[in-house]
Amino acid sequence: MTSATLQKSGGLHPAQELYPATGPVFVLEDPATPRRTVTKQDLTDHLVSSMRLSGKESKALVELFFDTMRSTLAAGEDVKLSGFGNFTLREKRARPGRNPRTAEMVQISARRVVTFRASQKLREACLAGVEKHG
Repeated sequence: MTSATLQKSGGLHPAQELYPATGPVFVLEDPATPRRTVTKQDLTDHLVSSMRLSGKESKALVELFFDTMRSTLAAGEDVKLSGFGNFTLREKRARPGRNPRTAEMVQISARRVVTFRASQKLREACLAGVEKHG
């Protein structure tokens, strides 16, 4: 595990550990890397330490979660995570563009993109973190 590991805030009832949206808050403890990316391995390690699952079970759970999100979005459905936010699909039409290096005009193809809209709870938590850590 790296020095900037995920930690659960203390003082919670054991049942709350099962429901992160209403219970524990996860923070990076290493102030030298306040903007470090949280990886799937970090999530797996956190499940091992907090839920007492085996490494294989934790990794399988994290992979299953992201596979389910991927397949749901690929099927054209939205993913809504209460207290976190919504992942939605948006159709973008073809449009003209320009290569910034050569200034050559190119056609940007139509495509489907995933957008994320944070929930009010997540926004408030992020604002509180900014105010607390400057």
